[in-house]
Amino acid sequence: VCSSDLILDEELFAPSWNEEFLIKNRDGSPRKGGVWAGGPCWLICSRKSVELASRPQNIPQVKALFAPTLYFSDTIFASGLYECFDPSHPTTPAEDLRAKQELCDYLRGQFGLFGSEEGREWGVAHADYFEGLMSHRTHFQQANDKDIIIPLFELVYGDAISIYAHQSDRPRPDNPGYILDHILYAEMPVYNFGNHRYWTSPDGDFKPPAGTEARLIFAHKAGLGLTDGFIKNTYEVLSPLNRLTALMPMTDHGFLTANRKAECTRFGKDVQITVNYDTTDLVLKNAVLPQFGFMIESPTLLAFHARSYGAMRFTQPTMLVIRGADGKNLKSSRNIQMYSAFGDRQDNWNGRAVTIKP
Repeated sequence: VCSSDLILDEELFAPSWNEEFLIKNRDGSPRKGGVWAGGPCWLICSRKSVELASRPQNIPQVKALFAPTLYFSDTIFASGLYECFDPSHPTTPAEDLRAKQELCDYLRGQFGLFGSEEGREWGVAHADYFEGLMSHRTHFQQANDKDIIIPLFELVYGDAISIYAHQSDRPRPDNPGYILDHILYAEMPVYNFGNHRYWTSPDGDFKPPAGTEARLIFAHKAGLGLTDGFIKNTYEVLSPLNRLTALMPMTDHGFLTANRKAECTRFGKDVQITVNYDTTDLVLKNAVLPQFGFMIESPTLLAFHARSYGAMRFTQPTMLVIRGADGKNLKSSRNIQMYSAFGDRQDNWNGRAVTIKP
């Protein structure tokens, strides 16, 4: 099929098709992109992107119809920097970078908050979140024990932008390591809520594959199915942790064992996080963490999945989240709130009365 036939097809299915907007190769041919559900695509030159986005039927109509306060534009940070040889809009890689930043600024200015796929250091000041960077941790950590993953991006830019896993990379109740990854980085997951109204029927709940029962650690919550129990238990620790550290830099990271199955991070000066992926218990100075155990210590938030913590010895691995409902330091707060996910039930904290969070 010759290129003119392909362009004709695009004209039939997309009346707005115009080759003038496309990146041109050195020989003048349009630069092809990938193949999507609608067929093959070609790449738009970034110098034309704001012009196209600001057409009345595009971003202005989205804003008029739905008035969103956050906008996601796909692939801006997922690809490298291109060069365009079209004589009407020649573009160097440096100019491509600036044009893409201009597009981000335009979208952000229209809606308030903006994010795109993957992430680039040159996009940090022009976006509010990156979708996909966290998957570089969740995918490779689970797939290859030989990889040594260091959170360099979090250490450098973590206090300036939120990172998420890709929308196709969502936690399942039988993947506790995924949750430890997010605890270690103090980032929020993009939850999988099941198929439609999954909670209305036992058949709609998560069905763990054979042999994964031992991995349903964070999914058990009295009165809830596996999906809701998993979301409830993990959200109760990840949400306050993320709110606490969102504007804090990650200031340290380390491996605690020779096999790198236990790690720690620190945010700011006072938030210390430890996680244990190993099948062997991790014995710390003030806690013993089983496999998939974790400990978060800070002046205003304490959370752990542990066999013991301080002077407390549990009959079974126990997960608790303790914080001041008034936002104050735990030592001075007059309203200490406790969430008990599973394990031994507690009715006080260090001899002090607590409010039990349902």
